[in-house]
Amino acid sequence: MRYSNTEKLSNYFDLFILFIELDIFIWVLFELSYVFRPIVYEVGRILVIIYILEIIVQFFFSPSPKAYLKKCWHLFVSAAVLFLLFNRISAVDTSHRFIFIYSKLFLVSVEFILFAKFLLQAKRIREIYKSFKVNPAQIIVLSFAGIILIGSFMLYLPYARNGEEDMRYIDALFTSTSAVTVTGLVVVDTGTAFSRVGQVFLILLIQTGGLGIMTIAAFIQVSLGSEMSLYGRYSTAALLDETNLKNLYTIIKFIVLITFSIEIVGVFLLLPHFLSVTGSWFEAFFYSLFHSVSAFCNAGFSLYSESFTGAKSSVWANFVLIILVVSGGIGFTVLRNIVRRVVRGTKERMLVQTRIVLITTLFLLIFGAVIFYLFERDDILSGYRPYEKLLASLFQSVTVRTAGFNT
Repeated sequence: MRYSNTEKLSNYFDLFILFIELDIFIWVLFELSYVFRPIVYEVGRILVIIYILEIIVQFFFSPSPKAYLKKCWHLFVSAAVLFLLFNRISAVDTSHRFIFIYSKLFLVSVEFILFAKFLLQAKRIREIYKSFKVNPAQIIVLSFAGIILIGSFMLYLPYARNGEEDMRYIDALFTSTSAVTVTGLVVVDTGTAFSRVGQVFLILLIQTGGLGIMTIAAFIQVSLGSEMSLYGRYSTAALLDETNLKNLYTIIKFIVLITFSIEIVGVFLLLPHFLSVTGSWFEAFFYSLFHSVSAFCNAGFSLYSESFTGAKSSVWANFVLIILVVSGGIGFTVLRNIVRRVVRGTKERMLVQTRIVLITTLFLLIFGAVIFYLFERDDILSGYRPYEKLLASLFQSVTVRTAGFNT
């Protein structure tokens, strides 16, 4: 489909407005976490002005203003609601005891209207997206960059942080980047710097990074019974390094289901260990969930300041984590082949790739464990008992490749 210069200009204008609204959406969400501050008025004023100007421009430049008014009446209603709400709040004396309620009502209304507008304009957003002819590689980069940026704002929200910790935005951005790219590098203590809400955000970011935003989006679309476009299938196939588009739906479902299945099993296997440590079912479940997701996605994030050094004597916890890390590290193609072979027996042929990955992984783990044991048994492992030395050597050999945990 070709686009005229006028259509391209219109697309750039709509995209500019969309980015402004998205920025304000995130900023207002950030402001909602604070006790009311005067700057909220200025943010609201900017939003209302941009929002009304957008509607006016689109109305007058529409080929048929009457048709536009009939089709987009909800935009005029939302603009009127925002205008009245904003004037009502501005008219209230700042010393009035209901100022907090009015300000929150305005901000919640802003969030609701913007979110509804995004949903109602989904088709238009897709048209803008297609007009820029973004290739799959660019989509992957942009999707990860977008998730990292959104994640940084989420982690920087006051209720996502521990009140006792003084965190800069750059720390939240670094943590979000590390979580989405599952590298496990941290500049703040995950267990103390973030509240439970922030730690839940981290789980979501790690899971999104482990699966990929396009895989998740494709799975939701397929689960709802919708058909992916050819371009969407091609983009997702490029992300998954899959050449056969016919098998794409099956592969996407397998990736998501096997991921959640292994992680859920990991939660219940880790539960006894964390229950003995925390003494609380809720805390034990949350710790199990966090570390199961972190281990399978090879993220290396831990809620303990010293990682798993406190669990060096727990054979059970060590082996569960080792299995989770290895399962997540060998790749979904190998996992799929193994699962199908287990289900179908000898009828399913083991792929050459599966054999190579399994043999190489086993060799590297054993070789790494032996080397680590020989070099460190009388050094950093000198205070460990014999079985703890062997266990620690194997654990380090497994996690040093991708996971980032340590005992």
